[in-house]
Amino acid sequence: MPENIYSVTKNRLMKSTLSGFDIDSDGALVSDPESLFRRAVIFPFEGTEDGALWGRFSFEMELPEDTLLSVYCLALDTDDISSIDEMKALGAVRYMNCDDMLLYDLRGRFLFIGFDVEGPGKVRLSSMKADSRGDIFMESLPEIYNERGSFFHRFLSIFSSCYTDLQEEIDLLPTLLNPDTCPASLLPVYASWMGIEISPDLMDVPTERKLVHELFDLTRMKGTPEVIRRLCKIILNEDVRIIEYNIIAAKQRNSIEPGVEYGPYDVEVQIKKHLDETTHYQLMYLINQFKPVRVNVRLRELDESAKMDSSSYLDRNAVLPEDKSMVLDEGVRFGSNIKLDE
Repeated sequence: MPENIYSVTKNRLMKSTLSGFDIDSDGALVSDPESLFRRAVIFPFEGTEDGALWGRFSFEMELPEDTLLSVYCLALDTDDISSIDEMKALGAVRYMNCDDMLLYDLRGRFLFIGFDVEGPGKVRLSSMKADSRGDIFMESLPEIYNERGSFFHRFLSIFSSCYTDLQEEIDLLPTLLNPDTCPASLLPVYASWMGIEISPDLMDVPTERKLVHELFDLTRMKGTPEVIRRLCKIILNEDVRIIEYNIIAAKQRNSIEPGVEYGPYDVEVQIKKHLDETTHYQLMYLINQFKPVRVNVRLRELDESAKMDSSSYLDRNAVLPEDKSMVLDEGVRFGSNIKLDE
């Protein structure tokens, strides 16, 4: 018998009949503790033919101690069931606080699953799936042992379920090792493998994924201006200008900004945007892990529309105003007190 595995995705939940349940961003059912009735009938799974056999239904649940979860399972050749009361009237099998159940006694083209919550607390149901086989060991035995639903069949299903779950985890390893698809909780772990520490509190998940994805190349560029430029691009999505004062003569470097002395190990990163405190700390936290130890990095924020007034000097952080037309009065010679009239 071929095995068909059916998963409950967010699209299936949106077509289900829900009362007192909501669908969270991860595609799980979450009950409303304030609701009087918390019931859900999942949009039915469809088998290959009328009288189809069903094997196993499992899910993950977060259930408070004083809360009772009833799971109703029913298989029919019609798909016109929309409430738990209808399922009860047609003889649905009831399971109490179970998250893994065998459905060997059910036959029907459509499999209906209903949830009924009683008691206080918030209930979360996720990773729901059903399959048509239930075990993978029976077919390897002589036909005399292949009595469906027998004690021996159910006994073997214990080991079959463990093996199937383990195989699914093994099949998911490529997904877990991919920074683009792995759980967000694994991103700091993968960064630590490259000797880099990242804090989930300082950046959103998409930025973390992008950073981890480029860590191999970033590690190879450690100690170079390019790694700072790449980090700024990842975190700020902005191109920056980097000034290395070790390539500027001492007299020139100290005349750039009067009153401020720059040493040969000072580096300035000029950014054309304002940084809030969190972003500033986040960027420096990363830069300090990639720069040489003796190098001091300073972030300078540049305004896009800076203008010079009458008392300012020409500075690298200044922008000249627009050109104006000027005319010299007659009889005036060029000197230190020259006046211009518009």
